[in-house]
Amino acid sequence: MIVSIKPELFDVNADEVQIKISKVIDSFFENKFIWDVNNIDQIFFSERSIEETVFYKNFLSKYEQETILERVQQILGLAAYQTELHNTYLTKIVIGLNENEIHPAVAVAMLENKSVLIFENGINDFKFLKGVLKKYRNRKARRNIYKLIEQAIATNQLIDENAGGIGNILHRKENLENRDYKNIFKYKAFIIFDSDRDSDSLELKKEQSEQKKIIRELKDNQAIQTFANCVCEPVDKCWWHMLYKRGIENYLPITLITGKYELPEDLKGDLEQMTEEEIDIYKYEELIFSRYFVDIKNDFPELFINDWSVDIVLLFRCTVFERFCHIPLHLVHTNIVNYPVFTAS
Repeated sequence: MIVSIKPELFDVNADEVQIKISKVIDSFFENKFIWDVNNIDQIFFSERSIEETVFYKNFLSKYEQETILERVQQILGLAAYQTELHNTYLTKIVIGLNENEIHPAVAVAMLENKSVLIFENGINDFKFLKGVLKKYRNRKARRNIYKLIEQAIATNQLIDENAGGIGNILHRKENLENRDYKNIFKYKAFIIFDSDRDSDSLELKKEQSEQKKIIRELKDNQAIQTFANCVCEPVDKCWWHMLYKRGIENYLPITLITGKYELPEDLKGDLEQMTEEEIDIYKYEELIFSRYFVDIKNDFPELFINDWSVDIVLLFRCTVFERFCHIPLHLVHTNIVNYPVFTAS
């Protein structure tokens, strides 16, 4: 997350505001966010010196006043880490007291709480996300973003929440909103779930009632009839993503599956002859599990992490890992890593 603090907050003569601003600055030194470098210039290098502010005169101790310049130099050193990639992919918030700004108290709550990914099947799907990070962290394109997310997971600032099925997702959302994420759920949570689609139809079918229910809730009861409605927007109640493919296992290149399992040659041939669109909606659980003891749902995280060519196979199969890409039905499909949701860093 990239944070800006309105300079006028440093002149608000209210202890509760100055305490929160101080906590926000402390969070910066704890690597909880990236401070916008232009905002740092506005605060510390404008015509009006920081020494003239209420924050400096009435709130800082004598020692803190004497070391303010050293503190500013430390801030500048850390803020130099900000890159164009960060500007493109990370959430930006402005802390202030006006409408459409984040109140200092809410900002502190955001920084003190972990970011949470709510998965339909957190046990396997979070492994998949970690696999994406592992595969891409050393690639030139966006590697700093992948490493940033890896760091957030390693430091427990980004955690997963297993809904235990699509029907439980809204229950998890409600519990989190009413418990630790009151007033900040929109900024700290991300919901991911399967589409369960079984055709190229533009319409969401009767069997996708749970998907409709989730999206209607997140879009404040907006009517959901087609896949064109199934796109997350900044005005929604939180960031979310419904997979374009049937399930997360459908992102696996088919050659990984035919190479691992002992399948009859005719079935293997049929699988390898399928088009990319047919693989998108293939029902592995019905067509393979019962007959050949294949458990792709549980096996696929390990399949994904195994050593195989990310450049050739994954990028061809999973265009989802590009920031924006055109897909069938002319919808925009956005990679979960590229949503501005990972506010832990």
